[in-house]
Amino acid sequence: MALDPNRFTRKTQEALGAAQRDAADRHHSQVMPEHLLAALVGQPEGVVLGVLERIGLAPTAVRARLEESLTRLPQVYGATTQSRSEEHTSELQSHSDLVCRLLLEKK
Repeated sequence: MALDPNRFTRKTQEALGAAQRDAADRHHSQVMPEHLLAALVGQPEGVVLGVLERIGLAPTAVRARLEESLTRLPQVYGATTQSRSEEHTSELQSHSDLVCRLLLEKK
């Protein structure tokens, strides 16, 4: 099922944009689920912080684990472009569940 980015909430659009900027700033060639989760955790008015706290995860611990994971990703230098196709957006959404599960297992 293709996702229509025009139907995303403002917060979701902001998170996707922040994830893309983060990946570019870190010289990553792709936006990975970790970038998206980091962007969501970084939204002070978003719902993710409350969800993390309700399931017993400290947002600071989640941020630290995400930072560890992001620093291990390969970096690419030179002329690169990032794209976010509908297929890639859908893949990000499905993989974000996996990232959350992995973070919970490490707790």
